[in-house]
Amino acid sequence: MRGVRGVLSEHRRDVWGIVLLLAAVISGLGIYLDAAGPVGGWIDIAARGGFGLVGSLVPLLLLLLGGVLFMDRTAAEVGRSALGVGLMTVAVLGGTHLAIDVPPHGEGVAVIARGGGVAGWPVAAPLDPSLPNAFARDA
Repeated sequence: MRGVRGVLSEHRRDVWGIVLLLAAVISGLGIYLDAAGPVGGWIDIAARGGFGLVGSLVPLLLLLLGGVLFMDRTAAEVGRSALGVGLMTVAVLGGTHLAIDVPPHGEGVAVIARGGGVAGWPVAAPLDPSLPNAFARDA
């Protein structure tokens, strides 16, 4: 195990880039073509439940992140890029939920997936004035 770790330590970003590119291909087959079998169906459900309407863009984001790892950049630049994409994704998911109409908490994942998904609901719910404030303390 130490031999494999020693060889791959210099190519860690390349290995993660290949993993992300393979994940992009498999998730693309599952989401767009329904051709990845039961694993593709699970990936489709997870992407759409977790990210709602934006879930169909998961393969493209994985492809983008995998490609960024192959570029000749410092670890700090890659980290800043990943953080920026993550924050932008959360903002888009929350905005999607607000635009679609945020469902109440007890409605279930199927209703939440019609907006920004499970990842967007916690961002949008506190911002929606029509929902009861779950964070307010009873005085």
